[in-house]
Amino acid sequence: MSNIPAPSNFISLAPDAAKASSAPFVGIAAPREKKLAVLADEDFPEARWNLGGFFLYDNVRRVLHDFVRQQFLRENTIAETHGAPPCAWTLDWFQCRPLTPPNEIAALLKTVADKPTTFVLQLDNPDVPAERLNDAVGNALLTFVARMPRGAVSVASERLAEHVRGKFPSLQLRAGVNKVVAERGRGNADYYLDAAKKFAVVAVHPDDVFDAALLEKLAGTAGADKFEITVNDTCLRSCPVRERHVAALAGIRADPWNADLLRERHRLLAEAKCEQVCGRPADAGAFPRAALFSREELKAIYALGFRRFRIQAETLRSEISFFWSALGWLFTARPERRHHMGLIATSLITRITPPVPALQSGLSPFVKRKYD
Repeated sequence: MSNIPAPSNFISLAPDAAKASSAPFVGIAAPREKKLAVLADEDFPEARWNLGGFFLYDNVRRVLHDFVRQQFLRENTIAETHGAPPCAWTLDWFQCRPLTPPNEIAALLKTVADKPTTFVLQLDNPDVPAERLNDAVGNALLTFVARMPRGAVSVASERLAEHVRGKFPSLQLRAGVNKVVAERGRGNADYYLDAAKKFAVVAVHPDDVFDAALLEKLAGTAGADKFEITVNDTCLRSCPVRERHVAALAGIRADPWNADLLRERHRLLAEAKCEQVCGRPADAGAFPRAALFSREELKAIYALGFRRFRIQAETLRSEISFFWSALGWLFTARPERRHHMGLIATSLITRITPPVPALQSGLSPFVKRKYD
């Protein structure tokens, strides 16, 4: 072993790192102040990431969130986290989730209330009629979040926004992606600027994040900090059925046993050819392309002054998909660090409670994204 030279691209995290030129492994005795900051993303140092997965993929979100906050040194790396349990004001993109008991909701929110992270309650159903404003779970959620030191709520319904303003005026109110989708604000600078006057933060439509001229106008008029960019939307760019798909999901939430609504959702997915979507941000050839960012595309937006970036989880089929999507943005893209990232990623995966597979093969949580 002593005759085998250490690879030249290995870095040292030992106490004398300034003098040493190589180290084959990250030693467990490395001083705590060094941490693993060398693995943090370097392309977007001022980015304030909003990490999804709350109430959905909590095990992996917790493991990743705690690791990043403990090791990456920059407090703003994960500045916010978002999500919501199922209620009349939320949507489920795949199977309808069972209701979460109130005591579990309170316990989970307490885990983030004790940390310097803003929790954003994401209420993404754009269809909230007046009779559903009294939803017990939804109002309990607003009550919990209003008591948190760093709480906010993102809505997709203007009616629900007015409800929050009247009943919970202390809550920071944001306009979510589905609000822009449902109200057909895509490509309309005046729509965004008007929303920016009424909401603390406005999410940008997944198609508009690629419109540099529009983004430049928004940043120059209302300020880039008023807007949030989703970096890993897995739906199609310029999807022809996005509005109808969101409307179908809202209908399923209101009437989950309606077979016609379920068939309509499948028909829309077939029309859009979602199963053929290419997840690569590079040239997808003849296949439909997902609204995923490349680093070059995000660098252009970052240069315009945007710093609020969201890593969403709701349209990802498994927690492993969410895990890898988040790693791709939070960890450095430098090739000489990839071996360390692989070791860390493997270590983090072992901390996640293994899912119980529906198939004996154990592969069901990791199969190709599809709709039930």
